[in-house]
Amino acid sequence: MTSSPPFDGLDTKEASSSELTGDSKPQDEAQRVLAFAQDEPPPTEEECAQLVRKVDWVLMPILWMTGGLQYCDKSALSVGALFGMIRDLKLYQVGSNGTIDTFLYSQCAMIFFVGYACGAFPLGAIAQRLPTAKVCAVYCLIWGVVVTATPACTSFSGLMAQRFALGFVEAGVSPAFLSIIGAWYTKKEAAMRTTILFSANGFVVIPLLLLAWGAVTIGPPEHSWKPLYYFIGGLTILWSAVIYFALPDSPVTAKFLSPRQRYVAVERLRSNQAGITSKIFKPAQAFSALLDPKVVLLALITFCVASPGGAVGSFTPLVIQQVYGANPRKTLLLLMPTGVVGGVANIIAGYVTSRVPNSRCAVFAVFALVSLAGGVLQWKVPLSQKEGILAGCFIIPAYSACLGTMTGLVVSNTAGASRKTAVGSIMFMSNALSNIAAPFFFKKNEVPRYPTGFLTTVALLAASICLVGIYALLCSLENSRRDKAAEQGVGSKESPDQPFSDLTDNENKAFRYIF
Repeated sequence: MTSSPPFDGLDTKEASSSELTGDSKPQDEAQRVLAFAQDEPPPTEEECAQLVRKVDWVLMPILWMTGGLQYCDKSALSVGALFGMIRDLKLYQVGSNGTIDTFLYSQCAMIFFVGYACGAFPLGAIAQRLPTAKVCAVYCLIWGVVVTATPACTSFSGLMAQRFALGFVEAGVSPAFLSIIGAWYTKKEAAMRTTILFSANGFVVIPLLLLAWGAVTIGPPEHSWKPLYYFIGGLTILWSAVIYFALPDSPVTAKFLSPRQRYVAVERLRSNQAGITSKIFKPAQAFSALLDPKVVLLALITFCVASPGGAVGSFTPLVIQQVYGANPRKTLLLLMPTGVVGGVANIIAGYVTSRVPNSRCAVFAVFALVSLAGGVLQWKVPLSQKEGILAGCFIIPAYSACLGTMTGLVVSNTAGASRKTAVGSIMFMSNALSNIAAPFFFKKNEVPRYPTGFLTTVALLAASICLVGIYALLCSLENSRRDKAAEQGVGSKESPDQPFSDLTDNENKAFRYIF
């Protein structure tokens, strides 16, 4: 199919504002393509299918691997704790009765999320304003350097500074990835892609633990945790170059697409009513997210369902080690199924939600119940029934599928570039705050069962199920209200540029919510 001459000459980086439709500056980057494609025939189903396959092969491996490295970098602390890190950096205190208090270790686990909460919005906003992929590459490079420097820490205060810096820098990547997925995929497609992205948090556990096994085998016995940090940090630094050169900033400037394919990539997202992206930061859009009850609900749901993160990330290895009396290497083997469960749960959730309309909140509830059951097992099963406790450790990571599903809802249910940045940042800040709070419920005098910690986890998971039901009801009622208004002709007139005018989901009455 031959493109029209103006479209063949399209140079999205040099198009002058006078050539663009609408205002002197494009409200959405999609206008840079559509302004030159007035005579283009609409995309065919075959073209769209071919494009999605091509985009998947370029984008998803990069996003998945980056998400996996994020999880490795922040989770290396719990693995290091099994191999002498607590001892080497004196992350413990000895009580008057000779008991060991690991409160300092808990603080090091927690401070990462303080940095994450502080960095999510400012770094996410920078990624929106500048070339997104290039900014993500810089973030990845910096956090790789920070991870590599971890073995240089010799004290509690040094590790606290390192963990805060790591959390702050990593926080900028996740909101940016939400914008990237929203800029390339339809609402239906985004469901599977976001859960695939979150599956990295599960599947990457297996190679992480194998790396830890190898690192402690070849490393010096007195500091056997250090080679793990050198390897993961070095790999992250190298991976930042892959992001810089291989990850496109948007469909508008993607060099691996032909001009026609760029047009198809943009035009097929018209039904999203959410645009592609905009480099204009609008404070009013960002502020509007704080006043939206649906966004407040998303934040509360995320806070509740992220609560098992404190158990899985920092305390499950210690629970297994103490209940089973396992040595560090055996503990690594027993931890591997937790990664499989988290990864498979995300894939199943994505598969179902991408094929069954408006099933996301229901799927969320199912996996929250599975994780809740894991918390109950760890809380209530007698110590003598070790298999029951281990089963609880294995299935509690199913909560990861809930986070993947909620992330997909943020992508699908948010329009307006600045608003999307704000909502994504709020969600990840809420996740971080949950992980900050979680360690405080795992009390030092309740080792190895931590009943208060797991009771809190169970209660918050139950609350998340109730809240997600309220969220689904709000979305359904708002859709019905807009449908009724459209039938009556109220606000039903839609301009051709409306889907790409950087309107928020509240402003664009043609927008419909997924639940």
